[in-house]
This record gives sequence, C-alpha cells and structure tokens, in this order.
Amino acid sequence: MSEINADNRNGSPRETIHSVRISWTNIRVSTKTQKSLYNCFQTKKMPKEIIRNVNPGSLLAIMGASGSGKTTLLNVLTARNLRQLSVNGVVLMNGQTVSQQTIASISSYIQQHDLFQPMLTVREHLMFQVLLRMDRNLSNNEKQDCIQRVIDKRNVRKQGLETTIILKAFPAEK
Repeated sequence: MSEINADNRNGSPRETIHSVRISWTNIRVSTKTQKSLYNCFQTKKMPKEIIRNVNPGSLLAIMGASGSGKTTLLNVLTARNLRQLSVNGVVLMNGQTVSQQTIASISSYIQQHDLFQPMLTVREHLMFQVLLRMDRNLSNNEKQDCIQRVIDKRNVRKQGLETTIILKAFPAEK
C-alpha cells in the first residue's frame, strides 16, 4: 500500500492518505472568454456531466477530440490552473472531500508539451522538477534521496543516462 503525505501549507498537521480512490460527479466547468476590450466576459459551459471513479493502481485513459475538455478535466481533478474557471461538482478522495491544496499537493499529470530543459542532464532535470514541485520544508538530503529513488527505480544509472544531456538522450522524437 502506498502512502502519500499532503502538506497543508497553512501550518496545520500533514494528512496521510493511503491508496487513493478518486471519484467525481456532476463536474460542470465554466470558462470566461473575453468578449470585448471592455473586460466583458461571456461564460462558455462544458456540455457534459461526467460521473467516474478511478481506483488505486488503475490506469485511466481520457480520449477525445481537440477542445473537448480533456485537459480541463485533468486540471479540475488535480486542482491546477483553475483561475479562469468556475467549477461546480464534487471531487472526492477515498469518498471524502479534501481541500484543493491537498489535491494539488498529491496529484499531477504530464503536460501535453515537453517541459524538458534540453541542456540539463537527466539528474539535473530531476533536481529542477523536485525544486519546483516538492515541499519547500523538505531538506536537501530528502530531495536528493527522492531523486536517487527515481534514478534507481527507473534504472537510469544502469542505462548510462544519469549524466547524459537530455537533448542527446532523447533527440526530437515527435
């Protein structure tokens, strides 16, 4: 069973969540689209209500045409990039409501666009990501340990990629 610690940045004790089951119901998202130069906005509603569950250890594929709301759904489920959105509905973790801060601190998804810095080594890239994403209260040793676990788990060192510059390791594969 995996354990996930969520940092409540307001100083309250950390929550520990085991084997997370994510469920959502009646998600309705409105986006503000600029209508004119006078800051008038119109609301564009996403047409579909979705009821879904994602069980621990499972894989969910979200498919659809361009503009159908795949990324918006992921943003809602991970509580990211919500500034221009009005969200109604319920997102639950293990059947309970949790704060958007908790959801954002324990969830993520891989962006559509490459976020690699092509002149960094694989290790440097991992460090860059750790510095951006992990709890600022973690010590440098804890962050280095996290990076080492990823390198070991993915056999990066055995493949000779740890000190390889990303551009050389993964040339334009698009």
